[in-house]
Amino acid sequence: MERAVGLTIYSDGEFRRKSWHHALEIAFEGIVSDGPEFDRLPELRKANLTENPELAPPNPVVVAPLRSKGRIAAHEAAFMQQHAPGAFKITIPSPAMVTRRWLSRQAGRTAYPHYEDLIADVAKLLADEAGKLAAEGVAYIQVDAPGYRRLMVRESVDQLRAAGIDPKRELDMLIEADNQILRSAKRAGSTAAIHICHGTFILDGRGASGGGPVAYDPDLAAELYNRLEADTFLVEYTERGGGPESLQDAPKNKTYALGVFNIRDPRIEDEDAVMRKIEAAAKFIPLDHLALCPNCGFSGMAAEAWVAPDVQKRKLECLVATASKIWRE
Repeated sequence: MERAVGLTIYSDGEFRRKSWHHALEIAFEGIVSDGPEFDRLPELRKANLTENPELAPPNPVVVAPLRSKGRIAAHEAAFMQQHAPGAFKITIPSPAMVTRRWLSRQAGRTAYPHYEDLIADVAKLLADEAGKLAAEGVAYIQVDAPGYRRLMVRESVDQLRAAGIDPKRELDMLIEADNQILRSAKRAGSTAAIHICHGTFILDGRGASGGGPVAYDPDLAAELYNRLEADTFLVEYTERGGGPESLQDAPKNKTYALGVFNIRDPRIEDEDAVMRKIEAAAKFIPLDHLALCPNCGFSGMAAEAWVAPDVQKRKLECLVATASKIWRE
């Protein structure tokens, strides 16, 4: 299907994963699950997963110092080496996905006295995986980091401050952790990318766009773009994701793939509207440093997809057709 729609960078769709970040729970010793994580799921998804609890995301708890117990994505890379007709990408989760919740529910089983120590170990293990993937010839390594939402969206930043957490210090720590991974990928010549989501994990009464645009903390957003050592940023750019002003202070020598295509909305995007969004972003970033992508994956977990396969295909066809028009012209 990817070949048929005209994509030129391939993915295996992560079909071997229970959820997009499941590697963190299965690749490291020292992590157990407190059971399905129903408490933070929107109501519609919670009802669906109650019937299939084995497919629900786990509640990870760190109970011992982390150690690697195997590769994260070697099996995915080997499959793609054998079957992909061209360059392919492998994704790995960001340390930003490891929150204090992983420690706070331990009920006395403290493996890390400080959150910073946990992040340092996660970064080291993920950087090792990125380096191995690059050495094996993976052309495109993507770090998935929706956890930065809490450090970009003003509402979440305010919540951190209210909890006594310094957002700037948190940002410094997580940027350095992700930079370790990005540097490891680059050492062998791979494109090092990072996907930043602004919070589309929504399927409730507010609809596919989540009730409107979010407000950013401009200083923290600018730091993220300027200090992360990625070659490419994949950035949500739907109605919820905000406008092009979020890119106004971003460095001009990077590539920004704008996630205009909303994978939670069954409506197919209008090519002219997409082209207008790219034109607006080009006021801040040169056109030859822009690209198009979906705003996220078509599913975040094994339990379900957001839209039907035929809709997925039509969205990708529209993406390829629109990109061809923009950069051919």
